Amino acid sequence: PLLGICGFLELLQATPLSTIQQDYVSSMSSAATLLRSIVNDTLDHAKLRARKMQLCCQSARIADVLLASKTLFRAQLESKGLTLDHHIHAEVQGPVLMDQLRVQQMVNNLLSNAIKFTEAGRIQVTVLSTELKGHPGIRVEVRDTGVGVPVEQQAALFEPFRQADESIS
Repeated sequence: PLLGICGFLELLQATPLSTIQQDYVSSMSSAATLLRSIVNDTLDHAKLRARKMQLCCQSARIADVLLASKTLFRAQLESKGLTLDHHIHAEVQGPVLMDQLRVQQMVNNLLSNAIKFTEAGRIQVTVLSTELKGHPGIRVEVRDTGVGVPVEQQAALFEPFRQADESIS
């Protein structure tokens, strides 16, 4: 059903619409895409736990990943008056070998949290090169002007299905 909704929204976008209708359809498309991402994340979590996750590495540009994320979260950013900036270090500006879908999921998760916990100000994404177990890699850093996480709750952040403030979903 979700893929059907996404498909019909794409068809609707190709029809003559007023400016406000275009904005509504764009917001609905972003929301449907985000929901599809959440469903895929849930399925991926099950694959990870079953050790069945397969990566599909290919040459891609991190700038394309960031642009897709910015487009996906545009309505949320605008509704909160947030600014999203990014800086990509020179070493990773060109094509790099990555599983673009998985990197997109990770960036979307980071940005979703940053938007959720930032009421005003800006979000800054920095991408730089790093080394992982002797192999070249990329590191994505997200900084925001949000409330932050109290020191006593930071250790629990990387436990499955945990967050600092359990009252926020």
